[in-house]
Amino acid sequence: MLSILQNIKKEDIKYDPFPHVVIKNALNQKLYDTLSSNFPLRRKNVPKKSKSRVSNKRYDLWSHTTKKIHHKWKKVMAYHTSSEFWLEFVSLFRDAILQCHPNIEEQHKRKLEDFRTTVASHPVGKHEIAIECAASINSPVTTARPTSVRSTHVDNEHELYGALLYMRNKKDNSTGGDLQIFRWKDDERRYSKKGLGINHNMCSLVETVPYEANTMILFINSANSIHGVTPRSRTKLTRKFLTIHGCTTHKLFNVSDKFE
Repeated sequence: MLSILQNIKKEDIKYDPFPHVVIKNALNQKLYDTLSSNFPLRRKNVPKKSKSRVSNKRYDLWSHTTKKIHHKWKKVMAYHTSSEFWLEFVSLFRDAILQCHPNIEEQHKRKLEDFRTTVASHPVGKHEIAIECAASINSPVTTARPTSVRSTHVDNEHELYGALLYMRNKKDNSTGGDLQIFRWKDDERRYSKKGLGINHNMCSLVETVPYEANTMILFINSANSIHGVTPRSRTKLTRKFLTIHGCTTHKLFNVSDKFE
């Protein structure tokens, strides 16, 4: 099986502080090893014009730019941008989606199972949700002081779900790069206008998902889905992961009245 959902059951989904699931050994080992050993995005592949020497910066290789990659990567990317994957996802996460966004079907005038899909980086035709899959890296950390690629935030208001499958190099002995899940400390809600960042003092840590090979986290995005990445120590290696997300044509939430 190609799916990152292959080892998930409904009872694995946690609802506190927002719907998410963490799975170790997410893919069967043979498939994971093939993907890991043929990871298509390396620092040397990043165009020089994009300032590839910047420390701890994210780069993505999107599914529509995959002509010269391993055939297993092509199959994995094709599946996770397909309507078949969308239906598999909905069969597991329907209740979680409706808990966070009870009006989503009314808003789009369709049942979740009937949402029309397209590929986000190469959209075609009418659709309710654009889904995407990418091989992603955070570039090496060149500063003496550990840095975070992104601190506490929620994802953009169109994003319904996000998933990260970590593909850590066996030689990587750096620290950090873990994903952390937070909840609001009280009723106060404030977001930064740029990037929907959240002041760390306004939230409290609930769970830490270690940056480990073949470990996946998937979550339903909402105004309360606060997460961030712990600072990485200096390293010559990239932080590697497979990323998958789906974005709806209409905003799922609006926090513009709470911008700082």
